[in-house]
Amino acid sequence: MSRRKIIVIIAFLALVLSMPACAKPVTNMEIPEVVSVDPEYINTVLDMLISEDFTGRLPGTEGNKKAEEFLQGEMEAIGLSAPEFALSYLHGFDLLVPVKQKVTEFELVDENGEVVLKFDFGDDFTEYIARDFAMGIGEFQGAYTIVDDPFVVGKVDEMTKDDIWVFSRNATASSRYDAFFKSVLNSDRMPKVIVYESDQLNNDHFILSPFTGLMRQNDNENGVLIYRVSPDAFQKIKDSEEKYLRVSTTADLRRVEVSNVIGMIDGKADHGYVISAHFDHLGDNLDGTVNYGALDNASGVSAMMAIAEAMVRDGEQELDYYFIAFNGEEEGLHGSTALVRDGFLDVEKFQIINMDMLGSNTPIEFEISATHPQSTELSQWIFENAKEYGLNAITSNIGASDHFPFEQAGFAAVTLIEFDKRFYHTPYDTKDASIDLEHLADLAQFVFELLQ
Repeated sequence: MSRRKIIVIIAFLALVLSMPACAKPVTNMEIPEVVSVDPEYINTVLDMLISEDFTGRLPGTEGNKKAEEFLQGEMEAIGLSAPEFALSYLHGFDLLVPVKQKVTEFELVDENGEVVLKFDFGDDFTEYIARDFAMGIGEFQGAYTIVDDPFVVGKVDEMTKDDIWVFSRNATASSRYDAFFKSVLNSDRMPKVIVYESDQLNNDHFILSPFTGLMRQNDNENGVLIYRVSPDAFQKIKDSEEKYLRVSTTADLRRVEVSNVIGMIDGKADHGYVISAHFDHLGDNLDGTVNYGALDNASGVSAMMAIAEAMVRDGEQELDYYFIAFNGEEEGLHGSTALVRDGFLDVEKFQIINMDMLGSNTPIEFEISATHPQSTELSQWIFENAKEYGLNAITSNIGASDHFPFEQAGFAAVTLIEFDKRFYHTPYDTKDASIDLEHLADLAQFVFELLQ
């Protein structure tokens, strides 16, 4: 039972107890209905977003389109209006996104090309295609050289004639990855393949990301095939008597048309709040695993939709509310950037509360994240209310979510997040593994009461 319902019941009992003893009972008096978010509706939306039909919701895929259509239908069904700038609830934009045609391959082979050891995608390795110099499509087989000395990173071409260079963590530890790649790619003779050891794994699976914010083209003819390998895979490559690798990447970078999904409640005022959450995720790995993205971020979207549904049931609102399901967040905050760029919302009239990764089933802090000074008052207001509500709240300055483009444009904006890293950006981010539904409903109720 929420605090508001308890307060209403206490007030009602106080009223009854204060009545004169001779007063006749009022037989038709009822406790006023207190609207709250519907946990069953949260579960329904969550289950749809993580369903097999939506296959991880990667932009540019049929699964993402189905998720978009589902949210469009739900906004209409629960009674949200479509804003003038988002006909049929949709606000379109385009972005560059890698869509795999087949699973990436990475194998140890002998000099005759016979497979000695086939490595598992995700657990042992993953491709790296986050920069223009990294090829999205290509294959190569050849001999490799192990590089373990950070002082020779930019001079490997002087050490070997092999076309595949395999770098240990020791070799890359002293520099940022951008500086490491720049040093390697400035060599007089570039390799055909770069392999580097990485420990960026969650639950023994590589953190996957389709981030394309710094990419402008596909299949760069001057680029290099790049792969990250786990410490265990690196050791096997280093210890192998066979010194040949065969690799293949087919991640087609496409410019695709997608949409944010936007509904609104037109209140009495001309100002109010934007409540948002991104619905895209990382898609199908094509190796029998799918990145369902239950916590990241089917959770935030289901909470947002439940808040919207409760507000419609609550009747006419004083303020205006926009409910925005952003697309393209994982690829570089594309959906929120496009909306801010198009200038439909007045920076003086709306504040943004973005929800990303909520309802974790492990004890974790409830972060109110903002990066710009104009968001301090909003952040502090939410923080104080969260503490009073009983949440383990903290403030932070993480900018990697959809509030950030709004802040850059001058809006007061925050992201509410429980950054549970256990299964982050892996196929293991499922409802059973990641989410406490009761806790998720409680957080949605908190935001609903906050806005009321």
